[in-house]
Amino acid sequence: MPDDVRVPAGAFTTWLGMIGPALHGRAASDVPCGDCTGCCRSSQFILVEASDAGARAAIPAQLLFPAPFLPGAHLLGYDDEGRCPMLGDSGCTIYDARPTTCRTYDCRVFAAAGIDSDKPAIAERASRWEFDHPSPVDVAAHDAVMAAARWIGEHAAELPEHLVPPHRTALAVVAVELHPVFLRDGALAHPSDAAVRAALESVVAARR
Repeated sequence: MPDDVRVPAGAFTTWLGMIGPALHGRAASDVPCGDCTGCCRSSQFILVEASDAGARAAIPAQLLFPAPFLPGAHLLGYDDEGRCPMLGDSGCTIYDARPTTCRTYDCRVFAAAGIDSDKPAIAERASRWEFDHPSPVDVAAHDAVMAAARWIGEHAAELPEHLVPPHRTALAVVAVELHPVFLRDGALAHPSDAAVRAALESVVAARR
């Protein structure tokens, strides 16, 4: 695919309504990946939860090791080239039984938050996503997510460690969850730092 080809990401508010449950593992994220396998080639450990019975049956036991601090969960590593060992020449070899982590992953969060992934293959794909904004509400919601990401970046040095996302994926996810504080009556708002921090505390607490 040429470098300048954009990939439709869907209407922004429609995507927001879908990504919320996905971020909490309650629903799959319907990502139009096409032939992209960027997230499968980015040296990422994949969490395999205790409830992922299908994935556990499909993944050779020797490829899994216990996940620290998560009883019953395991991690699936990657090879010397950063590839998931379940990635074949034609894509995921266990797609129908893939772990919840894979089912809910959506690199559109980077385009939504206006930040780059620190994983080159993911960043390349994320840079192509193009959201539709069919109404002013879509525009305001997208602006709010980006405003949330900027606020965290600008205030990271003064925030307690537990409120600072540890990596860019976490930053994008938190920005999506924090964005409502930057909206009022369907338009972009400019809340006080105290209001944003309180909302951030709530978001972080809910993710624990």
